[in-house]
Amino acid sequence: MSHSDRRGNGLFCFCLIWAFLMAGCGVKAPPAPPRLVPLPAAGDLEASVEDGILRLSWSIPADERVAGYAVLRSRMPLSEGPCLDCPLVFERVGDRVLTPEIRETGQALYTEQLTEGYAYTYKVAPYGEDVRTTGEESKAVTFTYE
Repeated sequence: MSHSDRRGNGLFCFCLIWAFLMAGCGVKAPPAPPRLVPLPAAGDLEASVEDGILRLSWSIPADERVAGYAVLRSRMPLSEGPCLDCPLVFERVGDRVLTPEIRETGQALYTEQLTEGYAYTYKVAPYGEDVRTTGEESKAVTFTYE
């Protein structure tokens, strides 16, 4: 074997090893899940009270992925006075499953008996068929019931 053949074999081996090492370089990460499009928020949440019964209503976006809405409530006793720095703590107090009849009207309704002496804040949040798929919460409505 001549000197130039050995040199060519050495260069070939070097290139092969270099290509092998470079193919394994870099930071590998686990595969990322596909981005999910969030469910749309409910529109124009409104509240009215008559004879101690709350009536919440909101418009339903035309998105078939929305299976229903969770109704979220925060209430603060009026006897404790206003607390402007206190965070609102919401609890899930109800659900409105979107039936074909409700979808046809384009409006969802929720009613609840209120207790006197509280400041109430409500909002609604959409959820999908698997309930883990959620969306943006609606704007909140706040009122007092004395």
